[in-house]
Amino acid sequence: MLELILCLIYAEGGELDHSFADAIQETLGFDWLLLFLQAHLHNTTVVRATRILVNHAQQHTCAEQVQEGLGSGNWLDGTDIMLNRQLTL
Repeated sequence: MLELILCLIYAEGGELDHSFADAIQETLGFDWLLLFLQAHLHNTTVVRATRILVNHAQQHTCAEQVQEGLGSGNWLDGTDIMLNRQLTL
């Protein structure tokens, strides 16, 4: 799966396809990539996940999204109520 995403992120000629990379980040977020950076996983899995994460981190909006807490992707939509509830406790 990670190899497929890497192939799709890079357009023909080896340039980064920013629209696809943005779509992956908006849909899945950064958290799912961090799951592939664990020591017990195969080396190629860690390397591929690192390459994808570095590609996302090179984009100028990436740092802003992480600082604002927006890097979790759309799969957490609707969970703001729980986050706000935990912050008030």
